[in-house]
Amino acid sequence: MSQSSALALLRAARNLIAHFPSWRLTASDRAGVRDMVARIDELFKAAEIVDVSVERAVGLPSHWQETPDVRLDDGPIVRVNSQGVWISAWLLVGPARESPTTEQFEDALALLPVMAREVYMLHRVEGLALKNVARRLGLRLEEVELQLSEALRCLHRLLY
Repeated sequence: MSQSSALALLRAARNLIAHFPSWRLTASDRAGVRDMVARIDELFKAAEIVDVSVERAVGLPSHWQETPDVRLDDGPIVRVNSQGVWISAWLLVGPARESPTTEQFEDALALLPVMAREVYMLHRVEGLALKNVARRLGLRLEEVELQLSEALRCLHRLLY
């Protein structure tokens, strides 16, 4: 395995470990995850490893030319450090979006999966705590959290 492939694999593993939903882990497991992420970060920092090559970064501007919301400066490479290659760019931020109407929101709610909609309504509309929603629906707290995140993700996708 090449060094760049090994570094990419290590970086991906680190990001997966760091962003794994903590509510699925015990307290001791969460502490172990924090330690592992810190050790990987120390490894990258101590070795001053740059996992993005300058050659690869130079090729990125042509890739971004097709992205309408990104404009690169003439001298795109700013610096190289342990995090990667920093490229200066301008990002287009459009006008603020209008809030959805009540009718749009109700239509989006109707499109949610049944359990996600039920959890959302009990928690956000009726104001029940998640543990009370779990008790009322006969679900584990983790399942209620999962259904709520699904509802929020779907609503965001449908409304924005």
